[in-house]
Amino acid sequence: DQLRANVFGGADDNGDNVDNVNLLERYDSCSYGKATFEAFEGKGVVNGVIAIKVTGAADGTDRRDIELAAFNELKAMFPDDIKASPWSSDSDTYIMLMIPPGTAGGWIAYAYANGKVSVYNNNWSRSVSAHMHELGHNLGLAHSGEGTNDYGDTSGMMGASYNKDDSPEMCFNAAKSWQLGWYHDRAATAEPTSVHKLVGIADYKNSNLDADHKVILK
Repeated sequence: DQLRANVFGGADDNGDNVDNVNLLERYDSCSYGKATFEAFEGKGVVNGVIAIKVTGAADGTDRRDIELAAFNELKAMFPDDIKASPWSSDSDTYIMLMIPPGTAGGWIAYAYANGKVSVYNNNWSRSVSAHMHELGHNLGLAHSGEGTNDYGDTSGMMGASYNKDDSPEMCFNAAKSWQLGWYHDRAATAEPTSVHKLVGIADYKNSNLDADHKVILK
């Protein structure tokens, strides 16, 4: 239930939200409704989540072996929705594999660029920033670095990830936001003599602003 809430949110028996900051909420909020996802439906799947059993133990096993075994199991169960390989883009279904502790190496999470699969190690399965980061790779985003540090940009979610459930509540930096195209109607290319009124992303839907106000300049 906790993993489900971390990704999809949800409500308790009283109808109150149990995880207001989750993957779906973050993408919906950051994109102003332009990037939305819904829970997969299928036999044995409960609100987008299913437990998969694979042969062998996780302890000391290469994470890729666990990933491939789980992916192949899912592909056998849902052949119409899950196809090809973990790095293929030939599907409308995104898969998030939450791997139990003990696999070899000190890894955190990874995803296939422009693919449909992301993989998370143990407690990082609950990190909303890791979820945003890895799904960002699936959407074609590269890392946001600074200097020689590939993860050094802390102004958006393609830099470092944080081993926290509900924070930080950030979106993507300006370069990634331009690439995603979510704010294209308030984006502009700056010329040497051009003059623009620049406001923050939080004002993207501000009805008091005119068309000259932009949230991104390239």
